[in-house]
Amino acid sequence: MIRGSFGPDVAHINSSLQYVFEHYSVDPSRLGLAGFSDGASYALSLGLPNGDLFSHIICFSPGFMRPPCVSHCYSVDPSHLGIAGFSDGASYALSLGLPNGDLFSHIIAFSPGFMRPPCVAGSPKVYLSHGVHDEVLPIDRCSRRLLPSLKQMLPQGELHYLEFNGPHAVPAGISQEALLWFTNGQAPVTPN
Repeated sequence: MIRGSFGPDVAHINSSLQYVFEHYSVDPSRLGLAGFSDGASYALSLGLPNGDLFSHIICFSPGFMRPPCVSHCYSVDPSHLGIAGFSDGASYALSLGLPNGDLFSHIIAFSPGFMRPPCVAGSPKVYLSHGVHDEVLPIDRCSRRLLPSLKQMLPQGELHYLEFNGPHAVPAGISQEALLWFTNGQAPVTPN
């Protein structure tokens, strides 16, 4: 059922799916795959190359991923591919996205704590936001420290930085602005 070569965990998932399909009436347009952390990595690794089997893929903080050939399963615009995250996920998005800027055209980082890119490749655009009242990853120790390095690494105009009046969170207005920035290439002015 599931295409790809995977270990015993996936073999168990595969046999479970076969059992469900054999014993129940399943609407394939409503079959989804979801996961958190390593489970999110499994969801991506299994869901993308099996798009005919899973109509929905929901991933929260994937930890690892066996990358499938996404372009064989989906129509992907390689000039407009983004990576995003919140908190540690934002740190990972920066650390993974910057050295892979020839792959990722856009990086969205909501309240990152750090970044460890060995270099910058390509010319990725970066959207960075952080709440000024963040008690989990305080802005002075985190985004404000990252800002000078990002300004030095990125060409002028490739960094959109926004501080907002809030805690360690991604307010709806900020996530909407980031999505608009990703889809249109620019973000509207947002009041604090």
